[in-house]
Amino acid sequence: MNPKIATRRVSLLLLLFTLCAVTALAQTTSFTYQGRLTDGGTPANANYDLQFTVWDALSGGTQQPQPSPVTVARNAVAVANGIFTVPLDFGANAFPGGNRFLEISARLSGAASFSAVTAQREARSAAISSMRPRRTTSPGCACI
Repeated sequence: MNPKIATRRVSLLLLLFTLCAVTALAQTTSFTYQGRLTDGGTPANANYDLQFTVWDALSGGTQQPQPSPVTVARNAVAVANGIFTVPLDFGANAFPGGNRFLEISARLSGAASFSAVTAQREARSAAISSMRPRRTTSPGCACI
């Protein structure tokens, strides 16, 4: 085989692996949380200040991630018919694979103090599906 062609193939292969690695590193740690909030037993309909924390046990435990626990605050969140949606990001170390539990505290926007909404809830992962454009192949072209 011609050394120039072999060098080009190796260079192309290295470039391809580099592009794949960059794509994999582009993932984020943020996610969307949708919850339900009641006030006095009826679905809430107002703006609420919400605080979210992650713990390593259902009760007690240690707030995560360690060594610097994160509290995510979302102010003036619109709650309609008890439903709200917020973006959350606890950082890359909050969910290392072990069990994690989400604690939510709420108050009417601007009120004095927060109250825990419910006991901590287990945070479970959901499968992620992504679509990529359909590619066509031509002779001598490899799809990746």
